[in-house]
Order: sequence, then C-alpha cells, then structure tokens
Amino acid sequence: MTQQAERVWSPVEVERVGQVLRDFAPQNRALGLEVVRMESREVWTKLPWNPHLVGDPVRGLLHGGALATLVDATCGLAIMARLDRAASIATIDLRVDHLRAAPPGAPVYAWASCFRVTRSVCFVRGGASSVLPAPGQTPPDESLIVAATGTFARKRA
Repeated sequence: MTQQAERVWSPVEVERVGQVLRDFAPQNRALGLEVVRMESREVWTKLPWNPHLVGDPVRGLLHGGALATLVDATCGLAIMARLDRAASIATIDLRVDHLRAAPPGAPVYAWASCFRVTRSVCFVRGGASSVLPAPGQTPPDESLIVAATGTFARKRA
C-alpha cells in the first residue's frame, strides 16, 4: 500500500472550497461557515458567533444543532480532502458528544480527519473547540466543546 503524500491547500484554494461549501448547502451559508485550513489529513472550519444562532438566550449559548451542522460539514470536507477531489457523500451516522457549552460571543473551530476510506464508506473523527491551534497542534482539553465520530456513504465514481 502506498502512503498518501501530505497536501496543504493554498489560501486561494481554501477560500474557493469555503465558497463552494456555502453555495452547496443553504444551512452552511446561514451559519456563516468558513474553511480555515485544509490538509490531506485534517480540515479546520470556523463557525462565527452570531446572535441568530443562540439556543439559550439567557446565557447567550450557541444552539447544539448549529454545532452539529458545523461538525457534519467539516467531516464531509475531511473526506474530500482525503480523496483530493469533490465527492458525492451522505452522512450514515454521526455521533456528536457535547462536552461543554461554547463560550458566549466567541467563534467555534471544528476539525475532522478521515482516517479510513473503503469503496463505499468513509470513517471520520473530529470535534470542535473554542481555540484554533497552530498547524500540527491539538486544541487544549479545556477548550473542547464537541467530540464526534461518523460514517459516511461514498458514491462510487
């Protein structure tokens, strides 16, 4: 088995992928999702804090559905990064464990990595954090908001 060469997308490519992400799914545009960084082994996205995404108006906390959508979209991008091309995929199962509330008024950063690809299914793990670590670093445990694992159907080309 050959090892996949590490690929890092340029800022222009990342912006183009972000635009496609927002254009493809209206909920991604409504959430204001942004692609921050893409590598063949990991993708990072950002959900800017916005008052219309608040699920707990007393404390100003983001709605859990917005966080789950952020993670789902990030997992899909991780699959495409691993395949190094756009792909037709569908979520089969996505487990999203909410570890703590996102800090009010602050953006949330999600990451995902596709660790296994078969002819018909892709396996992904990821999460969300209140901080964006430097490339190659992991977010500190105290910043973790969500942990996620998922399986996605892959339409064969």
